[in-house]
Amino acid sequence: MVATVERFQLEKRVDGIIVYRLADLLRESIDAFTEAATKTDLWAVENDCHARCLLDITKVRFPNPYAISRIQTLIKSTPDEIRESFAVLTPTSNLYSFARAIINHIPQSKTNSIRFFREEVEALAWLDERLQEIGP
Repeated sequence: MVATVERFQLEKRVDGIIVYRLADLLRESIDAFTEAATKTDLWAVENDCHARCLLDITKVRFPNPYAISRIQTLIKSTPDEIRESFAVLTPTSNLYSFARAIINHIPQSKTNSIRFFREEVEALAWLDERLQEIGP
Protein backbone atom coordinates (compact mmCIF):
# COMPACT_ATOMS: atom_id res chain seq x y z
CA MET A 1 0.00 0.00 0.00
CA VAL A 2 1.35 3.42 -0.98
CA ALA A 3 -0.45 6.74 -0.57
CA THR A 4 0.91 10.13 -1.55
CA VAL A 5 -0.22 13.69 -0.81
CA GLU A 6 2.13 16.01 -2.66
CA ARG A 7 5.19 15.95 -0.42
CA PHE A 8 4.01 13.22 2.00
CA GLN A 9 4.20 9.51 1.27
CA LEU A 10 2.77 6.60 3.25
CA GLU A 11 3.78 3.02 2.59
CA LYS A 12 3.00 -0.25 4.36
CA ARG A 13 5.88 -2.65 3.78
CA VAL A 14 5.42 -6.41 3.42
CA ASP A 15 6.98 -6.86 6.88
CA GLY A 16 4.22 -4.68 8.37
CA ILE A 17 6.31 -1.57 9.01
CA ILE A 18 4.47 1.67 8.22
CA VAL A 19 6.79 4.16 6.50
CA TYR A 20 5.98 7.87 6.49
CA ARG A 21 8.17 10.10 4.31
CA LEU A 22 7.92 13.87 4.61
CA ALA A 23 9.66 16.06 2.03
CA ASP A 24 8.64 19.24 3.85
CA LEU A 25 6.67 20.42 6.86
CA LEU A 26 4.12 22.55 5.05
CA ARG A 27 0.62 22.55 6.50
CA GLU A 28 -0.79 20.10 3.92
CA SER A 29 2.07 17.64 4.43
CA ILE A 30 2.07 17.73 8.22
CA ASP A 31 -1.74 17.45 8.34
CA ALA A 32 -1.62 14.38 6.06
CA PHE A 33 1.07 12.80 8.24
CA THR A 34 -0.66 13.44 11.57
CA GLU A 35 -3.99 12.18 10.20
CA ALA A 36 -2.36 8.98 8.90
CA ALA A 37 -0.41 8.43 12.13
CA THR A 38 -3.55 8.90 14.22
CA LYS A 39 -5.40 6.32 12.10
CA THR A 40 -2.48 3.90 12.50
CA ASP A 41 -2.54 4.36 16.29
CA LEU A 42 -6.28 3.76 16.51
CA TRP A 43 -6.05 0.70 14.26
CA ALA A 44 -3.22 -0.75 16.37
CA VAL A 45 -5.16 -0.29 19.61
CA GLU A 46 -8.42 -1.66 18.18
CA ASN A 47 -6.63 -4.73 16.78
CA ASP A 48 -4.20 -5.17 19.69
CA CYS A 49 -1.27 -4.94 17.29
CA HIS A 50 2.25 -3.60 17.65
CA ALA A 51 2.50 -0.55 15.38
CA ARG A 52 6.03 -0.34 13.97
CA CYS A 53 6.58 2.95 12.17
CA LEU A 54 9.42 4.73 10.42
CA LEU A 55 9.25 8.50 9.92
CA ASP A 56 11.73 9.74 7.32
CA ILE A 57 12.37 13.47 7.64
CA THR A 58 15.76 13.41 5.92
CA LYS A 59 14.58 15.94 3.32
CA VAL A 60 13.09 18.33 5.86
CA ARG A 61 14.77 21.55 6.79
CA PHE A 62 14.28 23.26 10.13
CA PRO A 63 10.74 22.68 11.48
CA ASN A 64 8.17 25.45 11.70
CA PRO A 65 5.94 26.25 14.70
CA TYR A 66 2.85 24.67 13.10
CA ALA A 67 4.64 21.36 12.51
CA ILE A 68 6.08 21.37 16.02
CA SER A 69 2.66 21.96 17.54
CA ARG A 70 0.95 19.26 15.46
CA ILE A 71 3.64 16.66 16.23
CA GLN A 72 3.56 17.42 19.96
CA THR A 73 -0.23 17.10 19.93
CA LEU A 74 0.03 13.82 18.01
CA ILE A 75 2.47 12.35 20.52
CA LYS A 76 0.47 13.54 23.53
CA SER A 77 -2.74 12.07 22.09
CA THR A 78 -1.21 8.64 21.48
CA PRO A 79 -3.36 6.11 23.36
CA ASP A 80 -1.70 4.90 26.58
CA GLU A 81 -2.48 1.28 25.80
CA ILE A 82 -0.78 1.27 22.39
CA ARG A 83 2.12 -1.03 21.61
CA GLU A 84 4.17 1.16 19.30
CA SER A 85 7.74 1.55 18.08
CA PHE A 86 8.52 4.73 16.18
CA ALA A 87 11.88 5.18 14.45
CA VAL A 88 12.64 8.69 13.18
CA LEU A 89 15.27 9.31 10.49
CA THR A 90 16.83 12.75 10.89
CA PRO A 91 19.15 14.32 8.30
CA THR A 92 21.46 16.48 10.37
CA SER A 93 22.71 16.79 13.90
CA ASN A 94 20.93 20.16 14.18
CA LEU A 95 17.53 18.70 13.30
CA TYR A 96 18.25 15.67 15.49
CA SER A 97 19.01 17.95 18.46
CA PHE A 98 15.93 20.05 17.79
CA ALA A 99 13.70 16.96 17.53
CA ARG A 100 15.11 15.64 20.82
CA ALA A 101 14.33 18.99 22.44
CA ILE A 102 10.71 18.74 21.28
CA ILE A 103 10.42 15.22 22.66
CA ASN A 104 11.96 16.22 25.99
CA HIS A 105 8.95 18.48 26.67
CA ILE A 106 6.55 15.55 26.51
CA PRO A 107 6.03 12.99 29.32
CA GLN A 108 8.38 10.02 28.94
CA SER A 109 5.45 7.61 29.04
CA LYS A 110 4.43 9.05 25.66
CA THR A 111 7.92 9.00 24.13
CA ASN A 112 9.65 5.88 25.43
CA SER A 113 8.97 4.05 22.17
CA ILE A 114 10.49 6.78 19.95
CA ARG A 115 14.11 6.53 18.77
CA PHE A 116 16.11 8.73 16.41
CA PHE A 117 18.43 7.41 13.71
CA ARG A 118 20.58 8.77 10.92
CA GLU A 119 20.59 5.56 8.84
CA GLU A 120 17.51 3.71 7.61
CA VAL A 121 19.21 0.33 8.00
CA GLU A 122 19.75 0.98 11.73
CA ALA A 123 16.17 2.20 12.15
CA LEU A 124 14.74 -0.90 10.48
CA ALA A 125 17.00 -3.16 12.57
CA TRP A 126 15.70 -1.49 15.75
CA LEU A 127 12.10 -1.96 14.58
CA ASP A 128 12.85 -5.67 14.02
CA GLU A 129 14.34 -5.89 17.54
CA ARG A 130 11.21 -4.26 18.94
CA LEU A 131 9.09 -6.85 17.13
CA GLN A 132 11.01 -9.58 18.96
CA GLU A 133 10.68 -7.76 22.32
CA ILE A 134 7.04 -6.69 22.12
CA GLY A 135 5.56 -9.11 19.61
CA PRO A 136 3.40 -8.50 16.54
